[in-house]
Amino acid sequence: MSKVISKLVLVTLLLGTAVPVQALPFQARAKFIGMTKVVRRGEPCSVTVQTQPHAQCLITVGKPNGTPSRHPNLGEKRADAAGTVNWQWQMVEDAQPGDRLVTVQCVESNNRETIITKKMRVIK
Repeated sequence: MSKVISKLVLVTLLLGTAVPVQALPFQARAKFIGMTKVVRRGEPCSVTVQTQPHAQCLITVGKPNGTPSRHPNLGEKRADAAGTVNWQWQMVEDAQPGDRLVTVQCVESNNRETIITKKMRVIK
């Protein structure tokens, strides 16, 4: 237990002096506000993110083997004036069951970047 606490103190000290507060993950300027967490093969699914207005966002959905899905509805989109961006697609009928890592990267007009990830599970 003391090793864990020592590592936590070390990381805290390093982050406190080396990384500006706005770069820490808990200060993320993008967040998932809606997402299909479990989807059956062949069924529709969606991801909705709240970010800064007009941020340019890219979604990547990794297959269980790590390669990215190539669905035409997955890709780059610009957030609307309220900062909302949504992707909707159909999970393919022959999708391999298992977890998918959903990654969304948003870049604001000032080039500030936020990357968020969440898991989606595909079932039979």
